[in-house]
Amino acid sequence: MYVLNVYQYLKPGTREAFLEQVREQEICLLASAEPGCIQYAYYVPACTEGAEHVLLMEKWESRDAQQAHLKMEAFRRLQSFSGNYVLRSALEAFTTQD
Repeated sequence: MYVLNVYQYLKPGTREAFLEQVREQEICLLASAEPGCIQYAYYVPACTEGAEHVLLMEKWESRDAQQAHLKMEAFRRLQSFSGNYVLRSALEAFTTQD
């Protein structure tokens, strides 16, 4: 399994608007339906009140499946609006034996 943790650091005061766009554009729904996708979900930290970041956790059957995602509709939609909200991203990638 290929896993990505994408930490997205957002412009002040934009977290809820960003997440609303993710929902309206059906980013998770579309990505989850892609071949090889095991999990595609956003998480909000519970212990960092007021923090302007989110975690996108992606789990794929393989790195190739994740790379194919970069050419799919969910990724295109995300790219179309994320620049309005995201200041920077940090990425952790690893493989598991699962």
